[in-house]
Parts: sequence; structure tokens; C-alpha cells
Amino acid sequence: MTVSRQIGETRVEAECEEALKSLAEDVLSTFERLAAQSPLRAGMRVRFGWSMLTLESSPPGGLIVCEPDFERDALRETRPVVNDSLEIAAKQTAFARAVGVTPLDVYFDQYVVLERDALVAHSIRLLRSQASSFDDSGWSISPAEHLEEPREEDLGAIRLYELLRRRRSIFPALILPTDLIVLVNGDRIASVLTPGDRDLLVEL
Repeated sequence: MTVSRQIGETRVEAECEEALKSLAEDVLSTFERLAAQSPLRAGMRVRFGWSMLTLESSPPGGLIVCEPDFERDALRETRPVVNDSLEIAAKQTAFARAVGVTPLDVYFDQYVVLERDALVAHSIRLLRSQASSFDDSGWSISPAEHLEEPREEDLGAIRLYELLRRRRSIFPALILPTDLIVLVNGDRIASVLTPGDRDLLVEL
């Protein structure tokens, strides 16, 4: 569906699934606030949750809100829908609320550290440590049965958005703060634990 709003002299649209309509309205409200400071124009960008939204030209003379093209090159290309950006943001907010913690922002272009074979393992373990740089999400993912410290040659890194195609179900948990362990079985987030004594924080 199309959500649209007249902002000053410009018609701004956002394409999304109907269930995401209220979030799309929030996006338009964000651009409306920006318009009070500077005229809206093609190429204007704003962070929205874990994603980056960009205004692109839309005939005749309007603008459409676009999200990174997560299926192709999310760092350089956009697409004229906002479904993934809004859906993931909503799920992350709900997950942090369910666990009862203050969320810590994560961005689509940050890196995630992967142990070898982590994304093909049925059961995996996620741990968020203190980030070493802005490009670092702090997250590492390993097979759940690997409890020993991994060897350096068994570690790699990918951009966070690449997990959408490979393990989408973990995205709600990526908003959690540092020093929590997330256990995932298949496509289901099973539990969140504290790292020191492994006390169960929540079972899902």
C-alpha cells in the first residue's frame, strides 16, 4: 500500500505492507520534522532504527521514501519500498521490551563476526561485546556447541544486512545490549541468558 503526505510543497510517499502503515506514517512524520529545518530534496537521508531511509524523486515532482536494496548492494543502491526497514525495527523494539532491557542501536552496515559454519548450524549462540569501532556491531555468532575460544583463522565478518538472506530470524535479538547470550534453534530464538553465571533472563 501507499502512504502519502503533503509536506510543504512536496508530496512524499512510502510503499509498505498494510500491517506496517502506522510505522510508515512515523517515517513521514520524521521527514516532516526535517522539512521544518531544511527543504526536502532527493538524496536526503535519515536513520530509522537499524536502517537508513533515502528520499528519491517520484514523478510527477514528488518524493518517495526508499530503503537500502538489501537483496543487492545495500551500501550503494536503494529500492522504493520500506518493508524490511519497518518490519525489523518493529520486531527489534518488541523484542527488547519482551526481554526487559534498554535496546542498543545496531545498523545495517555494521559488521558481525562469524565463526566458521555458524550460519549453517541448527543451534547457534550470539554474544554482543563492546564495539571496537562505529563499523563494529559488537555481535559474534558461533555454533552453540562450540564453547571453546575459536581460532583466529576460523573467524570472518560480514555486514549485518547480509544476515537477512542467511539467518533472518535472529534480527529481533540484534537490538539487545552487550553481555547477553542469545541461543537460537533453527529459525527460533530460544532464550536469552546472562554470560557470567548463565542465568536464564528470558525463554521464548
